[in-house]
Amino acid sequence: KVLEDEVKILHKKRGDFCLSNKDEISLLLEKRRSLARLEAKTINMGDDLKKIMEDLGTSKKCK
Repeated sequence: KVLEDEVKILHKKRGDFCLSNKDEISLLLEKRRSLARLEAKTINMGDDLKKIMEDLGTSKKCK
């Protein structure tokens, strides 16, 4: 009887642990997606800045 009670407790703890892990994994995946979006934005902004700097250089030459 004591062992059965301990097994039940361990099963509950295991279930709670699995749920906790799933939540943490979900958060990590969400952060990963956010980071990927930010990295893409950074690249796009860098490309935009490069184009602006080229246009600025061209406009200075034309003056």
